[in-house]
Amino acid sequence: SRFETITNGFSGPDFDAESGELPDAALRGRFVLAHVGSVLTWRGADHVLEATRSMMDAASADRLAVCFIGHAARLGAEDLQDRGVVRSYGYVSHGEAVTWMKSSTALLLINTEWANIPGKLFEYLAAGRPIIAAVREGPTADLVREHEAGVVVPPDDPQQIASAIRGVYEAWEDGRLSSPDRRAIDRYERAELTRRLAGLFDAVTWSDTAVRASGPGRQPQHGSAK
Repeated sequence: SRFETITNGFSGPDFDAESGELPDAALRGRFVLAHVGSVLTWRGADHVLEATRSMMDAASADRLAVCFIGHAARLGAEDLQDRGVVRSYGYVSHGEAVTWMKSSTALLLINTEWANIPGKLFEYLAAGRPIIAAVREGPTADLVREHEAGVVVPPDDPQQIASAIRGVYEAWEDGRLSSPDRRAIDRYERAELTRRLAGLFDAVTWSDTAVRASGPGRQPQHGSAK
């Protein structure tokens, strides 16, 4: 009862507009799995790339694209890039990043650290696209499952990652893709998070004032102090 967690969130106006088209016209009509954010030590893409290679048996190169939007200097995978299956776009503006999130077929989240929740997850949720979360068990995996926002797989298991991609790909082909309930996601909108923070400040300040007003040895008439 002495702790309250306020997570990161998303800006509602950024995600209220229509999805729009993919920034890269060459990808329109394809299954696009997008990773929006930097590829870093704890977001290494090696196992995802290995899984993508195995996907070539289930999807032709002209139907599947795995796109990295953001810093990806360690990406490698020249064989997949040469075939146009893996594409790297470098840094883009936040507005363009949001467009990628909302217009892609599915979103890829990679995180091998279980103790933190990537801030990008909340924007992913707001985008309303299925999430393939290659993450350790922990709060990130819990949030994805809580909102039925996608599938959680170990980040170091290419076979399970490939199975997850294949499942979402087949759902896309069959027109069965689903989205998380936006009403449940709205609690992570930054205006709502700010209201919660303000309410906590009000509650703590009011309780402290009530204690001081009651005088030594007296209990406040309303509220409680911690």
